Amino acid sequence: GQSFEKTCYNTLTTKKELTEEYAKIRSQGYVTSIDEIYLDSVGAGVPIFDRRGQVTSTVAIAFFRDEDWRKKLEQCIALLRAYQDRIQQCMP
Repeated sequence: GQSFEKTCYNTLTTKKELTEEYAKIRSQGYVTSIDEIYLDSVGAGVPIFDRRGQVTSTVAIAFFRDEDWRKKLEQCIALLRAYQDRIQQCMP
């Protein structure tokens, strides 16, 4: 099976890990990334669906970890989810 290069200790590298992550995203409606690409990098994203219900893109926010990173992450998730529908309305 296909695998991906591990760039940080939380990098998802196998099809199984990615499949599990996609299921989690579908369940909770957003994704988080903590130390997956770079050490001390944190991010969140939401899938953007077209009018047929297909995921066509993602909107994400990333930042470097600081003292209040958990609070900032929750704020980013809330912001992304708040605007997700408005963004989707712009999709063809």
